[in-house]
Amino acid sequence: MDNDVNARCRVSSVAFDEGQEVSTVTMIVSTGTLEAIKAFVPEATWTVRSETENEVTLLVQDMLTLFRHAGRTSGLDPRYPHTSQIYDSLTMVVYGLMEDD
Repeated sequence: MDNDVNARCRVSSVAFDEGQEVSTVTMIVSTGTLEAIKAFVPEATWTVRSETENEVTLLVQDMLTLFRHAGRTSGLDPRYPHTSQIYDSLTMVVYGLMEDD
């Protein structure tokens, strides 16, 4: 799974509210990435898809919290391989579909 650039984290869907604002983001993540997400957003909703993949759905505020934490994680942090993938995956949502305050 780690040979694929999206193996640790990829956005699978983005839901919008009635005002066409992002309301939730769903990602497919590895088990290690799920642990990193739960460290930053303990209330994240997740389900097991397979032995190596999980599905995580985050409300927009939780997604922004995760995005900011992931972007601030040092390369010396053992979670960095996961947080860098989280940041890269969520960049499209944050900067492509919405404005980050």
